Amino acid sequence: MNKYSAKEKSRAVLAVWTEKRKAKDICRELSISSGLLCRWQEIAMEGMLLALEPRWREESRCPAILPKLRKLLDRTVTAREGRLPRLERRLVKLQEERTAPPA
Repeated sequence: MNKYSAKEKSRAVLAVWTEKRKAKDICRELSISSGLLCRWQEIAMEGMLLALEPRWREESRCPAILPKLRKLLDRTVTAREGRLPRLERRLVKLQEERTAPPA
């Protein structure tokens, strides 16, 4: 059984992503490892990519990412550049898999 609900995990991830809390403080408060918090972040990012993937092939109908969100994502990645190379590689791989033409 999971000790934390999806809502609690989401709050923890969003607190880190919005830089309202430091990852080490969240880990200490929830008594979790930094590796587990990183995994929650990876799962959250994969879920966002999947949820935001257009259900149709017409990319032009998909609204552009909001500038504020783009800035937040860029700032988050930049701030953690040294700590999240695996996540970045995974995101690139996921995007490539979704945009690759069928074989």
